Amino acid sequence: MTVGSTYWTQGFWGEGAWGEAFWFDPGAVSVMEQTTQAAFVESGGAGVGASVEIGDELTGSYLEHDAGEAMGAFSCRVMLRPGDVVGGAVGFARGLDAEGGETFLLSYDAVSATVRARLAGGGWLSGSAASMEWVCVELTVASGGAELWLQGRSAGSVSVGTETATRFFWLGMVERDSATSGAYALDEWAIGDAYVGPERVAPASELASDPARWVVLYDVGSSGSAAWATEYRRRRGVPLANLIGVRGGQEVLDETSYEQVIEEVESYLDRHGLVGQVVGVLVGYGVPGFVRRAVEDVLDPLSAGLTAIGQTDPVNELAEQNVMDRPTVQNMGGLRIVARVDAASLAGTTAMLDRAGAIEAQGPLGVGESEVYLSVGGLAEVAAWAQSANRQRTRLRVEVVEAFESMTDDGVFWGEAEASPPVGFLGDQAGTRVFGLPVHVDGGTGLTLRSTGSASWVGMLFTGGEGYAAMGLSSRESSPAMWPGIERFFEALRRGWTLGEAWFASTRQPGGTVYLVGDPLLHVTLAAGGWDVYGPLSRLEMLDDQSPQVMLGAEERVVELAGELTCEPGDEAIYLVRRVADDEEAEGGIHPARVQRVGDDYVPALVGPVWPVDDQWPVWVEGSSTRIGVWWERPARQALVGEVELWEEVEGTAAAMVDVWRPRGLETGWEAWRGIDGTRRRYRWRMTGRQGQEVWTNWSEWVRLEEADEVVLQLWGQA
Repeated sequence: MTVGSTYWTQGFWGEGAWGEAFWFDPGAVSVMEQTTQAAFVESGGAGVGASVEIGDELTGSYLEHDAGEAMGAFSCRVMLRPGDVVGGAVGFARGLDAEGGETFLLSYDAVSATVRARLAGGGWLSGSAASMEWVCVELTVASGGAELWLQGRSAGSVSVGTETATRFFWLGMVERDSATSGAYALDEWAIGDAYVGPERVAPASELASDPARWVVLYDVGSSGSAAWATEYRRRRGVPLANLIGVRGGQEVLDETSYEQVIEEVESYLDRHGLVGQVVGVLVGYGVPGFVRRAVEDVLDPLSAGLTAIGQTDPVNELAEQNVMDRPTVQNMGGLRIVARVDAASLAGTTAMLDRAGAIEAQGPLGVGESEVYLSVGGLAEVAAWAQSANRQRTRLRVEVVEAFESMTDDGVFWGEAEASPPVGFLGDQAGTRVFGLPVHVDGGTGLTLRSTGSASWVGMLFTGGEGYAAMGLSSRESSPAMWPGIERFFEALRRGWTLGEAWFASTRQPGGTVYLVGDPLLHVTLAAGGWDVYGPLSRLEMLDDQSPQVMLGAEERVVELAGELTCEPGDEAIYLVRRVADDEEAEGGIHPARVQRVGDDYVPALVGPVWPVDDQWPVWVEGSSTRIGVWWERPARQALVGEVELWEEVEGTAAAMVDVWRPRGLETGWEAWRGIDGTRRRYRWRMTGRQGQEVWTNWSEWVRLEEADEVVLQLWGQA
């Protein structure tokens, strides 16, 4: 053995019978490593850890290491996956002195889900391993004392004698109760002369979005909290060494207990070499969320202390810059991104992760069926941004409403801080909402995120099957300066940053009473370049170029005229299409498309004639006849006209078609001649197309023979 922090480690498994030893080169190193996805993979060709089947015998195969001499101070670490062990306890690691006497035994009790250490001289140590998929178990012995560590956290210590120093270490199935059965796995066995701890995984990136740069807090006394941490680790790839157990059991801490939690986190980071690596902290299900300040009797979030240890009124320089730099370990100024994923139940908390996964699976939001709405209220900055062209860069629908007015659309809500939401705001609307900000809780009432009373609406927020994936919350009234800058927040999301990065990069005072609830590693992809569709419009003057009805992605070429894009059967409408580049600059201007609804179908609208177009248009009277014309500024066939009918109404009788023309070639118009007598009559034209399109002109003036001297000269073909 080498004195100091180095240690011998072995990760592969051998077969052996009881009493038969396996001998290794003491300089061997582990052939197993933990990846950033928190998976144990083969790296040396010798297998994937030790899968231990519990057989019929009370003892079984094991792996032995001879330290070469008695170790009065040592640390034995191993990863344990309890797996399918049932019925009692099984010993998986044992120490022996030079004469073969037992010095320690590490065992797992399947009934109580605890890890136990039996020590020479009758001492015992134990700690809960409930709901943890993998548990880092470590026993340290030095200077007459022993300490059991579970998941890098001390489970207890006891004084022991040093006269039975350990020389031989066994790993495997070394002892079991007669009723015990099943299987378990072992990995990353390490023997050193000082505390080893969980295997730290080096980050793959300097970015704050790297899972290895995040730690997850869970309640060591809650199996549900441990299960949640395990599930989050599985989904996001946070290394096992980055799970930190803290004392929970309550939602609101006094200031003394609050300082103890902060100390636990800082001690863990320091002990495991994570201080310079970790830039984000996720507060998990069951972990205390608030501290009640005795002087002011107000609630502050736990995240305030975790953001900036030892700093008073910290200022985030990244949010102060004119340019936007993505958060990294080098430019965050010692601050940390802090978020919380928590709800009134484990199922509700897990549902938040499900919604986050569903949002990521949808692809770019703001296009097609994945539209995101932004409703804005009384915050001046938000309201101003919603009316500006800058918000178009995020491709969001914008609906300006009163603060906390009932929301009917799924998507983003950004409202004024209020003490209570409107009726129905947190109702059972279908769909997955992306983000809501802010929500204000009156600290004097003691409302917290996991309160479940009928009046505690914040606690009810995530209890249903649908709801938000993330929100911004405040434990009490807070200055607008503490809330993220809306333009920077959505710009960061548009650039592909994670939710946590966007929150941090846009928050000037990250250590205040405002905190992020939701998966900080969530990528909310917002569409950028694409196509804006406006309509239906009856006149071009109706166009509001800041509020397209539909925003398509860059690769989309088809828009369905449904919902708010529909018009009544028989009506014509103008639709405008604008191409938008990735930098949100329009390319090639706006292109109109005129369509007509024929039944349930939409077809290209016919181009109307340039004559006649006005109300009460005159008819040219010549002698005892009328000369009636219809003309286009282009060939009628190019205007999609297939047939033109002349309709006549004699006063006192029903209107009827009296003549028809079918355009051919390059004909731009047609004249019809009708006889006239003493009766009053008037005319109109009906144009139809091959796809059922139809256009009627207005009626002409009434004419009769004695008005023959009122001749009107029309310059045909001129508008």
